[in-house]
Amino acid sequence: MADHQIAVLIFDTNLRAKMRLLVSLTVLLILFAVVPAVQAQTYQVLYNFSGGADETYSWGALTIDQSGHLYGTTAGPSGCTAGCGTVYKFSHEGSGWVFSTLYAFRGGQDGTVPYAPVTIAADGSLYGTTAFGGVLDGCLGNGCGTVYHLQPPASFCHSVSCPWNETVVYRFQNCSNLWEPQDGVAVDQAGNIYGAPTYGGLGCQDDGFGDGGVFELTPSQGGWNYQAIHLFSSNPDGETPLGTVMVDQAGNIFGTTTIGGATGDGVVYEVSPSGSGWNESIVHSFDGSDGRDSWAGLISDSAGNLYGTTVYGGSNNSGVVFELSPSNGSYTYSVLYNFSGGSGSLSPLSMDTAGNLYGVKYTGGANDLGLIFKLTPGSGGWTFTDLHDFSGNDGSYPVGSSALDADGNLYGTTEDGGAYGYGVIWEVTP
Repeated sequence: MADHQIAVLIFDTNLRAKMRLLVSLTVLLILFAVVPAVQAQTYQVLYNFSGGADETYSWGALTIDQSGHLYGTTAGPSGCTAGCGTVYKFSHEGSGWVFSTLYAFRGGQDGTVPYAPVTIAADGSLYGTTAFGGVLDGCLGNGCGTVYHLQPPASFCHSVSCPWNETVVYRFQNCSNLWEPQDGVAVDQAGNIYGAPTYGGLGCQDDGFGDGGVFELTPSQGGWNYQAIHLFSSNPDGETPLGTVMVDQAGNIFGTTTIGGATGDGVVYEVSPSGSGWNESIVHSFDGSDGRDSWAGLISDSAGNLYGTTVYGGSNNSGVVFELSPSNGSYTYSVLYNFSGGSGSLSPLSMDTAGNLYGVKYTGGANDLGLIFKLTPGSGGWTFTDLHDFSGNDGSYPVGSSALDADGNLYGTTEDGGAYGYGVIWEVTP
């Protein structure tokens, strides 16, 4: 924070005038002292993960429903691969908050380690992915991952913690298929599910991993039909997708890859329906100077502009916030902000009704433990505001995207820090 200096010239030797000036100075100094405290109080920790029944490491972003209820996932203890992770609900009740576990994964055929956020369907049920579990053959021996569906209990539950009913929608099938979905899914208006597992597909038989791809699950006679609608092929196509895919009103699917593309720095891609099949095109290929390693996926505004972040690259090699604007059938790429210090953002952005962007930076800030930021559009460009620097006790290393409620309150999670060292759920009020 910049130092404030107040220079005063006193020409009136009258004592009463001097006293008035002294009082004014005192009030001014008090105001300078109070302003930082007021700003600091806009951030608060709502919940500390304890490593007990709530498990640990909330990697997945928070998702908010129309009633303001928050939903998230925990991945379980570090290195856990069997029977790890939960889906939880965090609700504002009266003057406080109530944390409840909706489902605890059992491993094996059930799935385990849900890195990804949940997606809320039109009927209020939840869809998501687990990175491991399901089909256990291959996939490093931990299972190839699943897509799951959670529904609330059929009858009214009188308990504070009411487990939901889980159904495994699909179990990924090793190299010949796709595997290890590390991010969430998108559900379109017809109920079709789309996602982009990180591995599998082309090259998987050679190195055991593969370049990843995009899938579609369509409901059919009480079950689901699976189709891999695009398999990545590294250069110039892209490789190793991360981030929840986005589906627009026309059914086009957008996402990002961490590597691959023309220079190996990753791409923004579009997969579009075409007749009875699908076509993939590269919307933008990162070249390092304009960002690289985009982990977070994309959001869009009402005009069809796309917004995202990168972990590295840009003018300071600390990542960027970028925009892709539709123009004559293609997109124009621009960097809105270059981060400085540490790494950039691993998390998707949020946008309010005024067009302001909100996000989190994984490292950097005053304590190099990450920060929460706001970008405000203006005639001269975008203005960056540091809303909060994490200090450890109040959380550290934010990974999941933030969620905005109808009142403009911002919510998110951290991977680490807090009272027990297992991360927190936080809130920033306007």
